[in-house]
Amino acid sequence: MVAAMEAEAARVRLTHADIIGAQHVRTVTGWHRVVRVNGKSVSVDTGYSWVDRIPFEKVLEVNK
Repeated sequence: MVAAMEAEAARVRLTHADIIGAQHVRTVTGWHRVVRVNGKSVSVDTGYSWVDRIPFEKVLEVNK
């Protein structure tokens, strides 16, 4: 538990500049196709008629 908290605290936080132009982002639930990059979040495709918003804090990795 403590190791996981330390790893999360040491993780590099991605910013708007890091995510702009990304094709896919990874979260704890997997990879998601980017629809739009907003000011504090990224909108991702759900496969349905709506999109999900993921805050930048939840993004673990970016694929451009």
